[in-house]
Amino acid sequence: MEWTPLSRSNVHVLGVDPTDPAHLDVRIQLDADPPPQWADFFAKPQRVRLDPALPTPQLSGREIKLRPMDHQLAACVNQIDARLDAANAAYRPRPPRATWSRHLLATQTRDAASRARP
Repeated sequence: MEWTPLSRSNVHVLGVDPTDPAHLDVRIQLDADPPPQWADFFAKPQRVRLDPALPTPQLSGREIKLRPMDHQLAACVNQIDARLDAANAAYRPRPPRATWSRHLLATQTRDAASRARP
């Protein structure tokens, strides 16, 4: 099965956060459940400048939860898009173990044969 990069749905502002009226309660859905390694890349993206003033999104299954202030919403969505792009670029699924072993054996055999030629 081939890897398909994840994408997001529209931003859903559910209203004011019930625990803190200064913040919004925002949800964004991903189109599939992310693999654990992809989720790690999303949480700690490489080569993405994160604004420390913005709230950190929480990934739970295929849902991203966010609690920005109203004036931060657009910047937060842009930063989530950057995280998505970075995670999609960094994530590379490993082939199943049996396939990986066959690949290594074929590579080693081919390398040995090329070294044996004069």
